[in-house]
Amino acid sequence: MVRLIISGCNGRMGRAVEAICTAEPDVEIVAGFDLLGAGEREFPVFRGEADVVVDFSSPAALNALLHFARSRRIPLVLCTTGYLPEQLSAIDAAARQIPIFCSANMSFGVNVLLDLVRREA
Repeated sequence: MVRLIISGCNGRMGRAVEAICTAEPDVEIVAGFDLLGAGEREFPVFRGEADVVVDFSSPAALNALLHFARSRRIPLVLCTTGYLPEQLSAIDAAARQIPIFCSANMSFGVNVLLDLVRREA
């Protein structure tokens, strides 16, 4: 069983991740957090242990998110757009301590297009 924390759980993508995970018997959403507040969620905010944090929030949440994940040694999946160069450096530094997967765009179509452009170039 994978226990998951969703960062940005009240946003469109956070809710999409929730819907996908709810349909999977081997995934349990144990908590969520969001700059917009707790909202009406089926899971608690900042409670429970987790195996991974999936972030669809805001660049403004990055420092707290990195601190949270590093202090608990929890891997991160960062899917937020708009990081500044110094934030990308902070992500690189954190990746030396914990596993981090970072992609600014999780859209399948955009990633296929980026791959095709790379191949043509």
